Amino acid sequence: MIQAFLSPHMPIPQKGAKPINHRDTQYMWNVKSTGKFSELYVELTETIDGQILVVESPKVFDWEIIPNAIDWANANGWKNRETHPDMRIRFTRKGFIHVGDD
Repeated sequence: MIQAFLSPHMPIPQKGAKPINHRDTQYMWNVKSTGKFSELYVELTETIDGQILVVESPKVFDWEIIPNAIDWANANGWKNRETHPDMRIRFTRKGFIHVGDD
């Protein structure tokens, strides 16, 4: 019952978050290094509680992944203006895939 009042995700940490303007839309992004890869978190700036995009990428982080991930996610069902659980994708040599699809 209490879970109905909780957000399905936590907003990205504002400390260290950076803005990116992509296709005339403002996003905030932050990257966190894990043991095996880097996790890139992207959210739409203008929306509170919008779906967050989480991108698993290689440890060596290429900045071009950010706009490419946004484009791929928008074309593949990212609901960044609505409250939903995080959309998780992975960057591979072949491109982006939904996590769990491989």
